[in-house]
Amino acid sequence: MKPFGWRGRRAEWIALACFHGGVFTRAQWTSFLGCHHEKVGRAVRKLVGQGVAIEEKPPGIKGIGRICRIHGRPIYKALGLGDRRRR
Repeated sequence: MKPFGWRGRRAEWIALACFHGGVFTRAQWTSFLGCHHEKVGRAVRKLVGQGVAIEEKPPGIKGIGRICRIHGRPIYKALGLGDRRRR
């Protein structure tokens, strides 16, 4: 994850999310890191700004807010996951 500017626990979370479908909520990442939600908000905005993720509100699901979906193929290739069809 270093080529993308991610290190430590943040890189660990991104890898974990990618290995488990590439979808997560900010609350999940906040819980994993044990930090303030604004720190996670900045990290999500960085992922979106890099063009490797999008944040969206799932239709018909109430109470979870927005979800973040990692779709950048270079990240999955760096993790050795190759090219998957549904991202």
